[in-house]
Amino acid sequence: MYAGFEDFKKRKITTVAFLALDIALFFLYIFSDFWISLFLVPVIAEFFFKKYSIVTYVILAVPLFPNFSVVTVSLAYSLLLIRLFRVAVKNFGGGDVKALQTIAVAIPLYPHLPLLDSLFPPVLAVTLIASLLGTFASFAKSHNSVKTGSIRTFSPTPTPEMQETDKFWINGQNKIYKIPFVTFIAAGFTLLLILSLLRLV
Repeated sequence: MYAGFEDFKKRKITTVAFLALDIALFFLYIFSDFWISLFLVPVIAEFFFKKYSIVTYVILAVPLFPNFSVVTVSLAYSLLLIRLFRVAVKNFGGGDVKALQTIAVAIPLYPHLPLLDSLFPPVLAVTLIASLLGTFASFAKSHNSVKTGSIRTFSPTPTPEMQETDKFWINGQNKIYKIPFVTFIAAGFTLLLILSLLRLV
């Protein structure tokens, strides 16, 4: 929640809390389900390498051999999908990836739904909700800006010649709204948590 508020205010987040949670989860899984703890190796490694490496993601395939299950399969491909979002979408930030990867490993399945429902894991549901909210916010911001007379457009990819402010990329008269994606991740996670407390997921 704090990271969501921080992203909304500054469009940057502190990822130390995610690192602490990932390390805690790593040790928890070592003693409760060793094979799931291996999924945290590439997640934690990126905090220290400061760089994406496909080599660390090869480890995601290791738990599938001794422990092939719905949970290990969904964790493997959801962590890979989150990483691919970062590679494919230029303004998908590192903080967004870390938040989603931590959610993926912390909540690998739905508490009140059949196990097979976890083939569309909770983290992908959170990502879908956050993406819909982010798209709506971007278009609402652009529409509101046109009404007030300033020129602001939505673009999924900032270009190198753009200047950056806290909440916009600026290119001449065009202002491109930065989506506070971690804020929307927090909203999606909260919605999933409420549905879980109501025993709907």
